[in-house]
Amino acid sequence: MKTGYITDDFSTLGGLAAVAYGDVDSFREVQNQIISNSPTRGFDNQRPSDLFRSFLPSEDLFVSEILNSFKREQEENEEFSDYLDEALGANWEKEIERSFLNEFYYQVDNEVEYGNTLNVFLEKTLGQLFIGYHDLNSLASRAIDDLTNNPVFSEDLEFIAKISSNNPRNKISSPPPNSNVPLTNSIDLDKDFRDLPFSTSYLLPRDYYSEVAYPGFGDITSIPLSLRDSVENGYVGYPNNLSLESIFNPIGAESLREISSSIGNILSGLDIWNTTSVLGQLEDIPGLSQADKDIYEISLMGARINGFLEFDPATQSNGDYFNTSLLPEILNSDKDNGVPLSSRKFSNTF
Repeated sequence: MKTGYITDDFSTLGGLAAVAYGDVDSFREVQNQIISNSPTRGFDNQRPSDLFRSFLPSEDLFVSEILNSFKREQEENEEFSDYLDEALGANWEKEIERSFLNEFYYQVDNEVEYGNTLNVFLEKTLGQLFIGYHDLNSLASRAIDDLTNNPVFSEDLEFIAKISSNNPRNKISSPPPNSNVPLTNSIDLDKDFRDLPFSTSYLLPRDYYSEVAYPGFGDITSIPLSLRDSVENGYVGYPNNLSLESIFNPIGAESLREISSSIGNILSGLDIWNTTSVLGQLEDIPGLSQADKDIYEISLMGARINGFLEFDPATQSNGDYFNTSLLPEILNSDKDNGVPLSSRKFSNTF
């Protein structure tokens, strides 16, 4: 059973959670449902910038067309021409050409509002490239006109920009505005929208701020039984079809995902973690301790574990590992150790 909640431009995930469930800390469950019901969920697994990039016939042509529109604006607009001379100098074309794509993709990935257009993305990008110039909207509009009049791009870019800005996964606190958001009347906080258990797939804030790497890994002297589940859960929803082991392991390997799907009835009832390691035979790797073997069964990075439990970077490091004694005492520092905002003590800003 679901109930629809009407949102406006001022709505937040925490506000919806408070109205629907009486608890602002249930905002994550509200976001999970919004992600599950997203009309663009077929594209939401990709980073917005990757989605936009995949629809460009050529990044070089994209930048070149926009740069040409700026050149024509320079020739026709004396005010813009004076700005370029004073603010950027004679090499402004090279500077814009060098910086444009990175800044544009940054704006696409960090958009916190829904339904923004290509004009908005371009205007925000130009605001970082042409700092202090007052008529950014005119520049962005002219660039879009040139792009849409080019048969190579057509009007699809505007449509892709809207899809990219609709991705709910990069919206930290805002739901879709001016919408009817359906939420279940009762919530099950056991699993997320990908059907992954929170207990093995998510770190609690207090664990994160205590430098815990995996759920249940608070005690570094032992390996939690849930570690295997946490690693397997890490494959769910991963947008890259290339297995991580084949990228990182110099010898090559099968991924846990491939092993699980192909093992079939051949090894039915057997423990694939013990029967099939990443490389098959751990005994073939000389000098591998039992502690390393336990970890290497599920390692994504290869055989050089150098003693997971007993490794001392101060004396055993080959240069690839940090000496943790040289790091600050508190990383990811937060004096409240990840306590939800609603439970924190009020204090002065300074």
